[in-house]
Amino acid sequence: MRKITVIQRLKSIFIDLCLICLFISPFIMVMFILSLMDNIAYQSFIISLFISLFICKDLCKYHSIGKRIFNLYVVENNSGLTPSLIKLIARNIFIIIWPIEIIFCCINPEKRIGDIICGTKVIMMDYQKNDYKNKNLHFYFLVILLLLFVCCYFLIIELKHNTLIKLLFV
Repeated sequence: MRKITVIQRLKSIFIDLCLICLFISPFIMVMFILSLMDNIAYQSFIISLFISLFICKDLCKYHSIGKRIFNLYVVENNSGLTPSLIKLIARNIFIIIWPIEIIFCCINPEKRIGDIICGTKVIMMDYQKNDYKNKNLHFYFLVILLLLFVCCYFLIIELKHNTLIKLLFV
């Protein structure tokens, strides 16, 4: 196990962000082609998809694509075992306050705020860890992604009259 550098951690976050944006870009192009910029339902769809993908990015084999490139793994603080799916989701919810998360990541590349709260950390290993607790991760990834998407979508639609939500759509 080697020490993670700030550059590796930031690059992995950047790669994940780029891949999610790449996945969402066709939907954004459709929005511009069909002149759906004023359609709050379609904008809610795009925002919900982005949030859902970012929150669920670590659910495929316990690390995101950016982490795979740099051999980074999310593990429990004390045991070093793979965390539960709930912890993997909960640690990514704090990405909402991403500027603070980036500062924390620069100070300690092993732990962001979400890692501190959930009792996890990111480590680097030269080998692939095979202590996966559950082999149906891809199924759970899709189910959780779908549920998060639906919840985010209806929450944004429901709150569309709120002035803070209106700021998102300006």
